[in-house]
Amino acid sequence: MDTLYTTFLLIIAAIAAILTYAILPRIPVVLLASASAIALAGGVWWHLTQFSWEYRTSTWQEQLRNYAGFVMVFAVIVMAYGFYAVFATSAMAPVTTSAMSMITDVTAQASESVSALQETMFGIDEEDVGEELPPPNFRNMKLNAPKANAPKANAPKVPNAPKLNAAKNNDLYSFARNLFG
Repeated sequence: MDTLYTTFLLIIAAIAAILTYAILPRIPVVLLASASAIALAGGVWWHLTQFSWEYRTSTWQEQLRNYAGFVMVFAVIVMAYGFYAVFATSAMAPVTTSAMSMITDVTAQASESVSALQETMFGIDEEDVGEELPPPNFRNMKLNAPKANAPKANAPKVPNAPKLNAAKNNDLYSFARNLFG
């Protein structure tokens, strides 16, 4: 009986060697990947059909739902500490301080731009920001946008253009007659 197992093992090893060294290198990669994906999908389907009753009757995982929130909070705390440890105590510290200073500068510039826009649109200063804003006067506001100097295009006049106003009267026959001549 031991020689039968050894023989089967040698046959399987020989087939695997032939497949691995002689046949598989000649097959295109897309075909191999497709066949692997189909085999994986078939294996998952077979596994789920064979052991679905075990997944349905297994209840020990349900008790883990009670601790999911605590696990997530712990993971967030550990990740936050990890980011702090990496960026505050390593060579990344100068990079993060320069990034913070750039963010502060951009925020100050944005605040100045918004203040200038408020003064332009509403006629208010920074001291008046806490008060109720008057409605903007769009009629007297002048935008500093450049005007486009595009030439005015006139639609070409077609001498025998059909009159399509028959569709307003729901007269389909005269509409089609005007449209198709």
